[in-house]
Order: sequence, then C-alpha cells, then structure tokens
Amino acid sequence: ASFQRITRPPSNDKMASVDNIESPVSRFGISWKDISTPEDRKYWVAGSRLRVIDLTDNSVVAERIGYFIEAGFGSTAGQRRPWLTSRGPNTTCPPLLGGDYSDQWFILTVLKQDGEK
Repeated sequence: ASFQRITRPPSNDKMASVDNIESPVSRFGISWKDISTPEDRKYWVAGSRLRVIDLTDNSVVAERIGYFIEAGFGSTAGQRRPWLTSRGPNTTCPPLLGGDYSDQWFILTVLKQDGEK
C-alpha cells in the first residue's frame, strides 16, 4: 500500500504539501472519494464518502456519506460562483453546520470517541 502525508501550509496563500511515504506514521488515516454519478452531476448534485481507517488492519472505523446540490444549477448571474455560493445547511445532506470545518469536526470526533473506549 502507498500512503500520502499532507502537511498544512504555513499561511492561507500557500498550498499544502503532499509527500508520498512508504509506511504510515500514525494509527489512523483518512480516505475521501467522490461518489457522484454522471446522472447526479447532470442535476448539479455531488456526493462524497469520507472514511476514518485504522491503518493497522485497514478496517473502517467510521464513514460519512454526504451530498450537496448546487441550488443555482450552475448559474453565474450577478458574479455568482457555482458550488461556493450555495454551500450551506439547506443544500447539503447531512446539513453543513460547521462551515469548512465539518470534515475536521467529524474526524476529530470519531478519533476522540475511539480513544475513550
């Protein structure tokens, strides 16, 4: 198996660095996959699967599947930015309540609960 280590950039105007590594440096890893179908995309719907994986045995510790509809169906009227403009609790399932930090909240909540067992 191959692994990637993603390092947060020092500031928001920089990109994260991605390094390929041969073995994991922690017990848990994150897997993200686009599960959208061409039919979904035709109607401006995107789906994704986020998994927290125990790297010692490749078991799935937790999984969150989410969907998002671009409510303006791609309209750029009034300098609208599709996908960015309509993101919120009424266009995502489950509802996006944590802003851009919803993935991080999910991951940290799962790992905290796992460590408390």
